[in-house]
Amino acid sequence: TLESTKQGYRNGIRAIMNVGGPDFSFQSSDDVPDPVENIAQPSTLIEERRTMNCNSIYERKHKGDRNQGSCLPITELEHINTMTDSHHVDAITTSEVHTVDFEFSPPPQMAHFVRIDGGLLLQHVNPLKAMIDPSFEFVVDAHKNTAVLHVPSYSSVIIVWRNKSLMDHPFHLHGRKMEILDIYLPVRNRDCTLSKCKLSAAFDSTESIAAIDSIPLGSSVLKDTFILPAGGAVATRIMTDAPALWFAHCHIDNHREDGMAFILNVGNYKSPSNDTSLPKDYPSCNSPFLKTRQEHPACHCYMNKDAVLETSLTKDHRCSRDHLCHHEHSQAANLDSYQPNGFRISSNHPLPNWAIALIIVSIIVGITVLVRGWAQRHRGNNNNRIEDEYIPTDSFLQKLKFRLAKDWKAYRPTCTNSLRVFEVTGLALLTGYLFYDIGNDSSATGLSEKYSLLFFSITLWTFTRMYPAVSNFNEWYKTLEGDISVSDIAIWCLSRCLVMVGNEAWWPFIHCFVTYAMAGMFHYVSSIVTIGIFLAFNTISYVAIGGALGVFFDFVPLGMCMSTIVSQTTLVAAGFYTQLPFGVSWIRYISPVFWTYRGIVKTALRWSDTYSCVRGQSDVGTNQCYLEFSPGIDALKRRGINVATFNDSQSDEVYLEVIMLCLLFLALQVIIFLTSALTKGRRRSSTHSKIETGSGHTEAVSQFDL
Repeated sequence: TLESTKQGYRNGIRAIMNVGGPDFSFQSSDDVPDPVENIAQPSTLIEERRTMNCNSIYERKHKGDRNQGSCLPITELEHINTMTDSHHVDAITTSEVHTVDFEFSPPPQMAHFVRIDGGLLLQHVNPLKAMIDPSFEFVVDAHKNTAVLHVPSYSSVIIVWRNKSLMDHPFHLHGRKMEILDIYLPVRNRDCTLSKCKLSAAFDSTESIAAIDSIPLGSSVLKDTFILPAGGAVATRIMTDAPALWFAHCHIDNHREDGMAFILNVGNYKSPSNDTSLPKDYPSCNSPFLKTRQEHPACHCYMNKDAVLETSLTKDHRCSRDHLCHHEHSQAANLDSYQPNGFRISSNHPLPNWAIALIIVSIIVGITVLVRGWAQRHRGNNNNRIEDEYIPTDSFLQKLKFRLAKDWKAYRPTCTNSLRVFEVTGLALLTGYLFYDIGNDSSATGLSEKYSLLFFSITLWTFTRMYPAVSNFNEWYKTLEGDISVSDIAIWCLSRCLVMVGNEAWWPFIHCFVTYAMAGMFHYVSSIVTIGIFLAFNTISYVAIGGALGVFFDFVPLGMCMSTIVSQTTLVAAGFYTQLPFGVSWIRYISPVFWTYRGIVKTALRWSDTYSCVRGQSDVGTNQCYLEFSPGIDALKRRGINVATFNDSQSDEVYLEVIMLCLLFLALQVIIFLTSALTKGRRRSSTHSKIETGSGHTEAVSQFDL
C-alpha cells in the first residue's frame, strides 16, 4: 500500500510483489520464498511497476503510457478463483446496510469517537468482563459507551465506513473477511478544514447502495484489514455466519485504546450458560490483571463554546475519560463569571479603597460616641442607687445573672473602652496602609502578599489578648475563696466565659472591615464577615489558653512563659512557615491557628483565583483552567490545607474548620473548670484542716454569701 503526500504522509511502498503472468498457478499450501535478488531494479520502467491498494486520486490520474504503472486501487483487484467467505448465501437477494462513522477531536480533548447508524458519538470502551464469559449480560456488564453494531446471522451485510479525521486509518475486523466494494476519496481543499473533514455522502443514496450491492458475491477482494482514507468512505460487504461477537478497530494502538473501535454483534449473541464453549487456556476471572482493571467513566463531554475551528465537542458526544467529563454545569465550563488574572474578593467599587476605609472608621467612631454617651447617662442615673445585695438562692439562673453582672463590671473596663477603639482602629489603618490595594495585584508577588495579610491578621489576634488573660484569670481565680461547691464553680466559669466572649469577640471585625477595605479585598462583605468570625474564634481560643495557664500556675511569670511556648508551638504547627515532620504533624489538629488559617484562606480563595485560564484565544485556552500555576497553593496542600482545588467542593467549604474551632474552645473551657474545681478542692481541704486545728469547729461559708 502507498499513502500519498496528499493524504498527509510521505510516499513509502510497504511491499513490492512479484506477480506472475496468466499461466501462473498458486496453491495456498505452497511455500513461496522471498526472491534472492532485489526485484526493484533501477532499470525497471514506471510502466512495469504497480503500487497496489493505494488511495491517491493524483496517482490514478497520472498513469504511465499504455495506462499502466503507478497506482492500482484495491477495487480493481479480483480473485483468480471466485470464492466467498460463507457457504450460506444461496437465498440472499439484498444486503442489510449499516453506517459506521469515525471522528477525532484534536488536543486538548484528544479523543476518538464512533457513531453507529447515526446514533450518539461514543468514545468506545470495552466492558471489563469478557463478553464470552458465561455470566456476561449486556445490560448489566457492558459499559455505557460500548459501541455495538447488531447484524443478523447467516446474511449479507453492507457496512459503510466513513472517516471525518485528517488522516488515514487502517481498520481491522476480527472473525470475518470483508469484500471491498468501493472507496471514496475526498477533495481535500473542498471537503476538509484545518481540523476535520465533512462526513462523506458518497453512499447515502439508495442508487449507490444498490449499485455496489449488485456486485456479484465473492468477486471482490476479501480483506480483514483495509485503509479508511482521510475524509473518505469505504463500502464493504460481509457474509455473517453463526451468532458471535467480533471486534473491529483501528490498527493504530493508541487510537484503538482511545475509542476508535466497536463490537460487531452477529445474531444477538448470548454466551452459553456453562463454560464448555470457552478455550481450554481461557484465563481465570480472578487473575491479578483483571482485578486491577478500573472502569472508565461514562459522561456527557465538556463543551467549550469558545473553541475555534469547530473543535468543540457537542451534546451528541459521550466521553469515557476523566479529563473530558466536564459538563456545562461544571466549574470549568462556567467561565462567564470567571475574570482572568482576578481575585475573588478583590474590590471593584467606584470609590477608592481609602475612602471606603474612612467611611467605616467614621461609623465606628460614631457608634463609640453614642455608646459612651449612653453609658455616662446610665451611670449618672444610678449614682444614688445602692447596689442590690445578693440574695442567697438555689436558682441557677439567678446565680448566673448575679455573676454576669459582677464579672462584666470587672472585665469590661480593661477590654471595652474608647482607648481600645482607638488602638484597634489605628492598627487596622496602619495595616491597611502597608498592604494597600494588594487585592488588585494579579502577579505572583501580589498573591504572596495576600497570603501574608491573611496570616498577619491571625498572628495579630493570637498574642494581643493572650498574655493579659494570664494575669486576669489568675486574679479571677484567686477570688474563688471559701467552701464553694462544684456547681458554683461551674457557674463562675460559665459567667467568665460569656463575659470574655462578649468583650473580646467583636474586635477582629473592626480590623477586618478597615484593613481589608484599604487592601482592596472588600468585594464580598459576606467573605469579610466569615474571616472576622474565624479571627474571633482564634482570639477567644487564645484568651482561653491564657486563662487556663493563669488558673493552673499560681506564679504569673511562669504562666507567661508557658503561654509563649504554647502559642509559638501552635503557630508553627499551622503550616504557614514550613511542613511539619510526619512524627509531629498531629500537633496541627489541636492548633487554633491551623483551623483558623484553613478557614480564612478557603474563604478568600477560589480555584479560579490561582488557575490560569485564557478564553477564546485558542482551543487550548480552556484546558489551562485545570492547571495550577501558584506554587504557594501546592505548598499549602502539602501542609494539610486543601484550598483552591479545581472541581473539589471541600476546598470551598469551611464547616469542618468552624466545628473544630468550637470544639477546641469548649475543650479549653472544660480545662479551666476542671483545674478550678480540682485545685479549689485541695485548697478547701487544707483550709478545713487549719480551722479544725485552730478553733475546734468548721464553718462552711458560701462564696455567694460573702
